[in-house]
Amino acid sequence: LHRYIAAFLATTPSISFHQLPPIPLDPASYDSPDALTSDLVNLNNVHVQVALTSTLRSLIIDLFCYPALEIAAHLGIPAYNFFTSNASCLSLYLHLPSIYRNTTDNFKDVDTVFHLPCLPPTPLNHLPDTTLLKNTIECDFLINCTAHLAKSAGNIINTFETLEPKVVKALSLGFSIPDGPNQTQTPPIFCVGPLIDTHRNGNGDEGEECLKEKRGVLVFW
Repeated sequence: LHRYIAAFLATTPSISFHQLPPIPLDPASYDSPDALTSDLVNLNNVHVQVALTSTLRSLIIDLFCYPALEIAAHLGIPAYNFFTSNASCLSLYLHLPSIYRNTTDNFKDVDTVFHLPCLPPTPLNHLPDTTLLKNTIECDFLINCTAHLAKSAGNIINTFETLEPKVVKALSLGFSIPDGPNQTQTPPIFCVGPLIDTHRNGNGDEGEECLKEKRGVLVFW
């Protein structure tokens, strides 16, 4: 992590990193990494508030750090989600809490197809593995995270408009979020992609094995 931060600062010195005090948690006392992550994020709220200064204009968090929305509200500043995936995934995640509430069975046991704006029909049992079993720590944590996407001042997405024109347009127009806070519209979106980590593993030349194909091979993605 320290090597990644050093490499990042070398190319983007305008961004500062604040190292928060360690939280004394024992990973062995948790049944799952998600439970540990949930406690870690919530317990860090007080340290985040101390680290922020009066000159701060806004706060950018990721999907799992939604408790920091309370800090932004307390300080009277807007908070934005930096969504590292694309617009299609954001559209799904905005609807995920509603799909969860309106489905009684485990997703893995249901082949019902749901329809979202500008996305292809998708069976429930094709949703992320974390959501397939309801009422688990992992599933409840993710549902809680996605429920807060609609409560931010906006979502910063790792995509660009010409890659996903229909989904980006639907999100930009602010389609209604089912069962959202006060039946709100989707928050504003800001396309900033494609963002690529060229310093992965300290070597930008290293690629994924699954992308290595013989010359002349056509890969359908």
